[in-house]
Amino acid sequence: MEFTGNISGSAISTGSFGEGYFGGSAMIVNNLAVGDHNHDGRTISALGRIRARQSGGSSITLQPDSQDGTIEVQNASAGGWFTLKNGTLGGINFYTHGVTAMSITGSNVGIGTTSPGELLHIFQSSGQPAIKVESDDNSASVKIDGVATSDGSFGYLTFFNAGDSAANIAGYRDGANDAGALLFGTQPTGGGITERMRILSTGKVTIGG
Repeated sequence: MEFTGNISGSAISTGSFGEGYFGGSAMIVNNLAVGDHNHDGRTISALGRIRARQSGGSSITLQPDSQDGTIEVQNASAGGWFTLKNGTLGGINFYTHGVTAMSITGSNVGIGTTSPGELLHIFQSSGQPAIKVESDDNSASVKIDGVATSDGSFGYLTFFNAGDSAANIAGYRDGANDAGALLFGTQPTGGGITERMRILSTGKVTIGG
């Protein structure tokens, strides 16, 4: 069975067919089952694969009137899915077993949160580690790469308590681009973070700023 024009599902009698080809466009008013006579009431149910192909690029568009568009990937016992959010900013939420695993909002990515406030925002509600860096040899590392062409800080590790900055460790250019010092700072009640100790590029230590 081949359709080469624009086909409206409401204008065609119901029935079962071995094969169908749409050369133009098709509008399905009720349900369409492909290879699956026991579909669960979804508008389109396919037993097998669905492929979108076009010489100038292909796409599948989800455009609900009011609810979020959803693509689900499931098996017989468990499933995962991601949701395309509506709204001014839009975004994508990824779920596994009904729990939000990752969210993309604008250019921000959230793991464990649906409202990331930074380029990468990781939230862990329990006391377990949120980030783990592992290697099968002695090369496990974390790199902080900034740029300072005159003496000054080029990278920070800042510690927050309930959203308030409390202490930090800074990498500091110390006289040359390839010379670095470490600065350690703490914050008193009602104050700001202040340098308390410095390890110079020569290995000497100064205390008290």
